[in-house]
Amino acid sequence: MLENDQIGITDQGIALIKEFEGFRGTAYFDAAGIPTIGWGHTRSVDKKDVEQGLTITEREAEKFFEEDIQKAINAVSFLVIVKLSSGQRDALISFVYNIGPMAFENSTMLRRLNDGEFEEAASEFGRWIYGGDKVLGGLVKRRKREEKLFRDGINV
Repeated sequence: MLENDQIGITDQGIALIKEFEGFRGTAYFDAAGIPTIGWGHTRSVDKKDVEQGLTITEREAEKFFEEDIQKAINAVSFLVIVKLSSGQRDALISFVYNIGPMAFENSTMLRRLNDGEFEEAASEFGRWIYGGDKVLGGLVKRRKREEKLFRDGINV
């Protein structure tokens, strides 16, 4: 089980990610056509991809979740050079969990954040709502929640 206070995410942040990812014990294709299982898991540390027909237990999914969330935490810890509130950190970890560390590393959001432009960085959440070429309602809701959590941490 995750020791949340040691890895930089709160229980609220974990709940947010799990709520929006949703648990599925059987592999499925996400909105971008990527085989996915558990709470949004697509590839293990050992580079093993998720394949159609794969099934896992919730306990197995929890191990994948720990791998995946650690990647997001590491990305936020390494790439963000400004001080963050716990809510801002949770919002960014949820965001990176969903879009991936490389996309975050190359984002305008990160550049604005590291330039100290917190309001402008917060406005970037709303740009990440597409699956393929379509606006996805689930991503719209997720980004609004992440943005609110991030904005609540500005000037704390």
